Amino acid sequence: MKGFHLFLAASTMFCLTEGVSAAPAMKVKMIETFLKSAEGGGFTAKSAAKEARQRINDLKKSCGEDDPDVQALEKRMQAIEGKELAAQEAKQAQNQAERAKLEAEKKAKEAKQAVKATAIEHKAPLPWILAEDFDERDNANPVAKFVKSLGKENKEKMLELDKQLRERIKEDRAIVEADGPNAAEAQREIERYEYFLGELDEPIRMNCEIKIDVAQKKMEFHSFQIGLSNFSTWVRYSKKDGTYYFFAENGEPEYLREKEIPFVQEAMMQMFFINIFCANQNKEIYTMRQSKAAVSYQYTKAALQNNSPNVVIFHPMSAFPKGSMHDSLAKDALACSKGKYPNAVDVIINSNDWGIERNSLGFILRRVCVGWIIDKDDLGKRTIPAKWAQPNQGGNTYGKLELYTFGGYKKFYVK
Repeated sequence: MKGFHLFLAASTMFCLTEGVSAAPAMKVKMIETFLKSAEGGGFTAKSAAKEARQRINDLKKSCGEDDPDVQALEKRMQAIEGKELAAQEAKQAQNQAERAKLEAEKKAKEAKQAVKATAIEHKAPLPWILAEDFDERDNANPVAKFVKSLGKENKEKMLELDKQLRERIKEDRAIVEADGPNAAEAQREIERYEYFLGELDEPIRMNCEIKIDVAQKKMEFHSFQIGLSNFSTWVRYSKKDGTYYFFAENGEPEYLREKEIPFVQEAMMQMFFINIFCANQNKEIYTMRQSKAAVSYQYTKAALQNNSPNVVIFHPMSAFPKGSMHDSLAKDALACSKGKYPNAVDVIINSNDWGIERNSLGFILRRVCVGWIIDKDDLGKRTIPAKWAQPNQGGNTYGKLELYTFGGYKKFYVK
């Protein structure tokens, strides 16, 4: 009996010894797999480390902390956790430093703004136009009424107003940037005055070709119209000899008389003014307009230098043939044309037969013939397109011949 108890004690001691020194191999291998994944980093490193820690803690409970395998696994686990802790501490230190930097910058900016807010004030006075009295309907935008009164006497005022508006806006922007007590009011001024600048901009939109209208007594820069004098011409580049001339509406070089020159000079100075105005703007679109105005100024100046009777082209009379109706109608056509053209010396009827004009219901209104009036001026004779008509009186009868339409673009000098 004594021998049996000795055997049982020895067996128990053997089992306990084996349990401490040999953790289950499969569990160790599995934990090593998670540790390897955690040590390698990457997307799954954190979850692998978490799983490894849980399994190591479980193994400690079942096999004891003194087990050699458990101790080896724990050592590797602590190395991983130490590295992660160091990384977290470094990140926290970096975040703290960045927060401290931002806070310091914020305080410096606030201090700077406080200084600027108390130091900045308007030095530029209100633009002079805003101090004048206007009709109630124009009070919202007094510059609009000023623009309506544009004329040669206001060119200097236009430039001065533009300058004053921009100086005021520049100071308003500084006040807004400082974010002081007057920032909101300054922002409202900026919006209002920039709209005023738009009013100044509107009159200077123009086409490449500048037309000076004789009938309407105005010069057209697209939407800009300014009344100046009483004749019409174009300034263009002659493809024949590479020279700039004044051109008539028929596309041929034109000679301007002495009474018309002051108007052209005024038009040229208006282009010069627009060039200066656009140069004072800060938007890209003004660069194109400035270029057009500058070029138009140079073209007009060159055309003035080349203005001579010698540029006029005289066409042969054969270019304006007579029709079979000429002999029977020429006398009456000349007589009724003198009312519009007192200096008319002849007419040419080009038609060979009457043309019939009807209304929308098909009823005959009149019969017509076409040709030219030969008018005379200080240079010589000039053809003017014309149409003569006889009104329908019913019963296949027509009334007295009258000048129906006349003028147009195709006026030519003839030999």
